[in-house]
Amino acid sequence: MIMPDELQRQAQAEARRRGITVSELVRQALVRETSMSYQVGADPFWSDPPTFASAPDGQGTLAERHDDELYGAVHGPISQP
Repeated sequence: MIMPDELQRQAQAEARRRGITVSELVRQALVRETSMSYQVGADPFWSDPPTFASAPDGQGTLAERHDDELYGAVHGPISQP
C-alpha cells in the first residue's frame, strides 16, 4: 500500500508498539472504520485450492516435476531409483 512517508513512519511505529505488522494494523483500522469484519485465517489466498496437484500418480513430488507440470511431460516418465 502506498502512503505518505510520515504516515508510513507513524504506522510502522504504532505497529511496532503493538507488536503487530503494519498490514495487521491497517486491517484492524479498516474493521474499526467500516462495517467490514475480519478473521485471522479467513484470507482467500490461503483458502484457494492449490494450482498444481502434487504428483497424483506417485511419480515424484511437484518440486521434482515442476517442468512437467508447467510445460507437459516432454521427456517421458521420471525414472525411479
